[in-house]
Amino acid sequence: MGAGTSVTKKSPVAHLADKERIQEIIKFVMPVYYTKAELSAEEAEEANKVWKMIINNRSTHFNKLKKDDPVTYHHNTVVEYFYEVFYSRQFDVHPTSKPLFKRPINKQGSFLLRIISMLLAEIEDPEKFHKTLINLTNLHNKIGVKAYEYGISGEILLYTLNKCLGDLLTPMATRAWIKIYSRMLDHIVPYAIEFELNHQDQFNSIQYTRSQLHVVSQDPMFSDRVAAEKDANKESKDCSGPRPATCPSVSS
Repeated sequence: MGAGTSVTKKSPVAHLADKERIQEIIKFVMPVYYTKAELSAEEAEEANKVWKMIINNRSTHFNKLKKDDPVTYHHNTVVEYFYEVFYSRQFDVHPTSKPLFKRPINKQGSFLLRIISMLLAEIEDPEKFHKTLINLTNLHNKIGVKAYEYGISGEILLYTLNKCLGDLLTPMATRAWIKIYSRMLDHIVPYAIEFELNHQDQFNSIQYTRSQLHVVSQDPMFSDRVAAEKDANKESKDCSGPRPATCPSVSS
């Protein structure tokens, strides 16, 4: 025991057993949409095409929604709408994840969009793609994100793309995004599971802290900040001209 951390060397047989255990756990962790199907060049191009519609504010679907109902769709850009839909869905389907989000929604969303754009650019470079995902997983390991939660995020991403793009998200584009996210899970999930198995005391401590934050406060802080941002923006819009008294939920 003592103050230091002891390291026990594992035999090759024990190491093999660990790998086999990880492979068994992976089968239960992967979401139902997960696929091993290969991503074609045409599908990759389609995925990039629809993604650019969001980051460059060229979603005609969103623009029509905004034109027809400017009160509901009060966001300045489809990027702002993307942020709101993604995190609202996140907290609806996985409320215990709320303590993980401590930054304002625009900063959190901006980071998410940068990561997705980077991974799309790197998907043809396996080494860079893997390195980016491992670095990302390391960040999430430190705050107690469990392997199964990445699958939930994938469902939320697909849901958000559909809400932002409507029919612009073609069947081919949907297949492409499922394949792309599945490839991401291939790198993330085994690494996340291995971390949890090899650092159980540390991981359990993080999980306990996270659960206490949610149970004690029901952690409304992030959603409250979103509401506060909406109110602040609404007040500024109320004084800025004849357009309806609506506002973006965040600033890009």
